[in-house]
Amino acid sequence: MYLIEAAHQFATRTDDKTSWQRHKKTQLQQFLSSMDTLLPWKTLIAEVNPYCIAMERAYPCEHLEMMLRIYFVQDWFAWSDDDMEDALHENVSIRFFVGRSLELYSAPDAAAIAAFRDGLERHGLADRLLARVDRHLLENQYVLRRGTLLSPVVARADDNVGHLRNLSCYFNSIQPPYGVKEISQFNAIYRQLYPHMNPAEKHRAEKFVEAMLEGVESPDHASKIFGVV
Repeated sequence: MYLIEAAHQFATRTDDKTSWQRHKKTQLQQFLSSMDTLLPWKTLIAEVNPYCIAMERAYPCEHLEMMLRIYFVQDWFAWSDDDMEDALHENVSIRFFVGRSLELYSAPDAAAIAAFRDGLERHGLADRLLARVDRHLLENQYVLRRGTLLSPVVARADDNVGHLRNLSCYFNSIQPPYGVKEISQFNAIYRQLYPHMNPAEKHRAEKFVEAMLEGVESPDHASKIFGVV
């Protein structure tokens, strides 16, 4: 089973990237490496870029990618602003993920982290970005399970980890009206997971089918939803 669990471990405190790469990767490093590879960073940055000037009081636009990565890390680990600031100073793996060779003196503080998040929320970007990440992972057959400080997880969707949770995660990441693309992805997840669900999970899963029916883009699409006779 392909499963990566991020543990809250502190790596060797060194800013030498070559030395850092030579060591065996911790679970935290494996998780961050996977997210670095899997996520469409250029697309995410492009979505925020038009609002960058208005948000520049939080941090200069030239550091937009770094602040965006910090925003996601904070969400995945359920860290407070102070916890996030501490991690940037104490954890070399986090520093490399958000800014590669981020120098300690240039790391944003808790106030800047909060101001950037507030800017995203003010422009309606905060939840939209998180939903886009969830949707992108699911479209590539992965699911992200956010957790506590110790346990965010990204796993192959075909591992049947949290059957109903996977279906719920995808459904909550899309918005009506539901077109052919959304229905096709919903069907793929539903078909895969339904046989492995217990009766209670199946009953709740069928509620998602009903919700999909209510939000279809066209009445012709209704018959395409898996489980609809």
